[in-house]
Amino acid sequence: GAGLVLNVNLSINNGSDYWSGSDWTSTPTTVQAPVALDGTWSYTHLPTGFDVRTGTYSISATVFDYAGHQSSPQSGVTNLFFTLDDSPPTLTINAPGNGSSQIAFPNVTVSASDSQGVQDVVVLLKRDSDSFYWNGSAWTTNGLSSFQPTTYNSGNQTYSGNFTLPVLNAISPEGSYTYTVAAVDVAGNAQFQNAQFTVAPDTTP
Repeated sequence: GAGLVLNVNLSINNGSDYWSGSDWTSTPTTVQAPVALDGTWSYTHLPTGFDVRTGTYSISATVFDYAGHQSSPQSGVTNLFFTLDDSPPTLTINAPGNGSSQIAFPNVTVSASDSQGVQDVVVLLKRDSDSFYWNGSAWTTNGLSSFQPTTYNSGNQTYSGNFTLPVLNAISPEGSYTYTVAAVDVAGNAQFQNAQFTVAPDTTP
């Protein structure tokens, strides 16, 4: 019951090392989290700075009451696993080529991968002459709301823009444009890549 447990013993490990409350050690050890009178508890002396490691962690919690009875392990309740990932996805713009010349607005195709999985890939098209952004139907100054979706092609494992492209005309004139692509993994890490290209009509007779 509430108030019958003094501390929660925590085993926090990453690989073969254990967290001591101040550093990592290869010796199995536990840290203690005090229990409040209402039965709640928390532990705040977690790794920071250079002690933060990526990879898989396991945390196990054990308590003893004043009579010496030990809590029973429950998977997902008293012990759990999680992965700490601070690495962004790898991202490559396959087309259009950076610095390329186009006779019409090209769709964008990219390759993106991540060890923990890619959650989303979005595309932003900028008109370089005035830094307006294509929102799928018009040019606007709001870049954040102009990111466009992509479609994943499992056959060649690429992502392609899934939106209506502008047409070369008075409001989308020939000139310089830039695609910015953002790939986001399941942990929220983002990678960005740019490809600048020029659009001009084909004047070949």
